[in-house]
Amino acid sequence: KETILSCNSFKDFDDAYTAPAHGFDNAEHYWKSASCKQFIPTIQKPTLLITALDDPFFTEACYPFKEAKDNTNFYFETPAYGGHVGFRTSLLQKDNNWCEERILQFINQQ
Repeated sequence: KETILSCNSFKDFDDAYTAPAHGFDNAEHYWKSASCKQFIPTIQKPTLLITALDDPFFTEACYPFKEAKDNTNFYFETPAYGGHVGFRTSLLQKDNNWCEERILQFINQQ
């Protein structure tokens, strides 16, 4: 408990708790195993991934820019804002989600 309470970053927490609790050696091993990057080269059907550039959970290494460039079936969009799933079109309309609208648009274009 003390180790977890002394964590100052996601890496610290994943090293102390997440990785060992799920059978991984450390945070890096957990992150690499859990990352979708390893599967992107084999995508054969149009696939859209939307990740905001201001997502507090992701470092620059998490964004699959190279993988997107190398696979024409993988569409990677990075809006400047949205955090970690906060793609609101308007704060005034609670059911209005930009990401959902974009996904429907993508599907209809295929």
